[in-house]
Amino acid sequence: MNHLIPTRFPEVGKTISLPSVRSLGRVRTLARLACTAAVLGWAGRLPAQDLPTPAAPGLPAQPVLELLPQEVGPATMIGNENAAPEMSAAEPAAVEAAETADAVLEAPNPGPPASRWKVLPHIDLQVMWDDNIFIQANNEISDFLFRATPGLTLGYLDDEARLERFLDRQQRASRAVQFDGNFFLLDYTPSYVVFLENDAENSFDQEARFEARWQLQKLSLSAQAAFLSRNETNIDIGRRLRHTAYNVGLSARYQFTERTSADLGGFYLSDEFEDAPGNVELRSEAYVNYELTPRVQVSLGLAVGQVEVEQAPSQTFERILARGSYSITDKVSVRAQGGVEFRQFDGGRDQINPIFELDLLYVPAELTTVGVGFYRRVIPSFSLPEDSVETMGVTVNFSRDLQAGLRLLAAAGYQKNQFSSTGATEERTDEFFFGRIGVLYNFANWGSAGLNYEYRNNDSTRSISGFTNNQITLDLSLTF
Repeated sequence: MNHLIPTRFPEVGKTISLPSVRSLGRVRTLARLACTAAVLGWAGRLPAQDLPTPAAPGLPAQPVLELLPQEVGPATMIGNENAAPEMSAAEPAAVEAAETADAVLEAPNPGPPASRWKVLPHIDLQVMWDDNIFIQANNEISDFLFRATPGLTLGYLDDEARLERFLDRQQRASRAVQFDGNFFLLDYTPSYVVFLENDAENSFDQEARFEARWQLQKLSLSAQAAFLSRNETNIDIGRRLRHTAYNVGLSARYQFTERTSADLGGFYLSDEFEDAPGNVELRSEAYVNYELTPRVQVSLGLAVGQVEVEQAPSQTFERILARGSYSITDKVSVRAQGGVEFRQFDGGRDQINPIFELDLLYVPAELTTVGVGFYRRVIPSFSLPEDSVETMGVTVNFSRDLQAGLRLLAAAGYQKNQFSSTGATEERTDEFFFGRIGVLYNFANWGSAGLNYEYRNNDSTRSISGFTNNQITLDLSLTF
C-alpha cells in the first residue's frame, strides 16, 4: 500500500516593512529578519510528529532485512541530517529588497522532517464466499467467511518503500533482498475468522514478524523471524487443518571491493500440522558476488542442509548454485537463480534434481506492470512423509492503474507436483491451476477497498486430492 499522508504546517509569519524613513525601515526590517530567523531555528528543533504511513497492496515483493543505526540520537530520531540549510540564489535578492520601504519578505517554513520511528496500527476486514471450504473432490460445502485482522507495526526505517514491502503479508520469510542503510520492524497481527454456517471451523489465527539490518562500513548484518499459526486448507494433505510455522534467518554480507562481496546465511524453517506429519529444515548458504556492470550482477554459491521429517527417514541435501540479475532496459529486468541439488534419504535412496527460479519484470507503461516467474523446487511431502515433491510451475501477475485511486489486478499460475515414490507408497502427480482478477480502490490516504474473484483447480492422480474451488472476496484495509 503506497499511501503517504501529506502534512501541512502553518507559516511562521510574514515581515512587512512599514512605509517610513529609509533608515528606520532598514532597522525595523533587520530586526524582523532576526526574529524570523530565530523562530525558524527554534521550529527546526521541535520533535517531529509520528505520522501514520499506510501501505497499499501491489505485486508481491521480496522481504527486506534492515536494522537500527549504530547511534540513535535526537537528530536521527527526527530525521534531521544535521546539515545547515543552503541559501538559495533568491534569498540575497530578498534581503536586498527588504531594505526598501514597501518590500515584503515571506519566510517559508517546510516544517520538521517526518520521524523515522513508526508506530503503525492497521486493520483488514474481509468477507469471502467459498464454494468448497474443505477442498473436497465430492460433496463440496460452501459458506461465508468473515475475517477481522487488526495489527500493530513498530520500528525504525528510513525509506517508506521498505514499510510497504513489510506490510505485504504475501512475502516468503526466507528470501532476502539487500539494501543499504539500517532497518528495524516488528509486526503482530492476530486474525479472527468466523464461518456463517460451519461454526466448528471458527478460529483465532496469529502472525508475527521481525526483520532487521545493521549496516557497518563494509559489513552488513541481517536478521529475520516469523511465526504463523492459522487454520487453512492444504492441497498436499487435502483438507482444512491447523498449520503452525516458525522461520528464522541470519545473514551477513561483506564488501571486499566496490564490485566484489560475499554472503553467508543460516536458516531454520519449521512446519507443524494438526494430525499430520511436519518437518524441520536447517540450511546454510554462501555466495560470492561480482558486479560486471551497473546493470549486471552475478553470484556463485553453495548450500547444505538437513530435513527432519516426522514418521519418516531424515533427508540431507547439497546444492551448487548460481544467481544473477540483469536490467536489460529501464522497463525490463531479469533475476535468476538455479543449480543442481543432491538429496540423500536415510536408508540409501539418492536423488539428483535441477532447481531454478526465474523472474521477469516488464513495465510497458508508467501505470502498468507485468511480472512472470518460472520455478522448479524440491520440498518434503506432508501427506507422504517418505517422499519428496518435485514442484515446477509458472506464475503471471498484472497490475494496471485505471484512474486516480483505482487499480486492476490479475494473476494466474500453473504448478505440477510430482511425488517421488519409495515403492511403499502410491505414486501421485498433481496439476494445480489458479486464476484471479480484481480491482483495488484507494479511497483515502489511510484506506483501500478491493473486490476479487479466484478460481482454483487441482487435477490429481489420487482421486481424493482433486478439487475445484471458487472464491469471491471483499476486502477493506485501514491504516492509522
